[in-house]
Amino acid sequence: MEDTLLFILTYLEQNPAHVMHGHIFHTIKSNASKWVHLLHEALNYALPPHDLLPARTADKLTQRLQEELPPSTDTPPFYP
Repeated sequence: MEDTLLFILTYLEQNPAHVMHGHIFHTIKSNASKWVHLLHEALNYALPPHDLLPARTADKLTQRLQEELPPSTDTPPFYP
């Protein structure tokens, strides 16, 4: 399970070519391509119920940040 998660997260973070991704994980390009598509769909299915998909627009990101961060009345630590 850990290798499978590492496989798809490496692809999503680094975006290597399928040939290189296959080389890293000791498989051929066509298998790497199949796994990328399968696991990407699995992540897109598993993450929304937990509200863990990334925001796709600036408005959605702003909304999410306002919901997650409580308004602070403290002075930032590096400003007088």
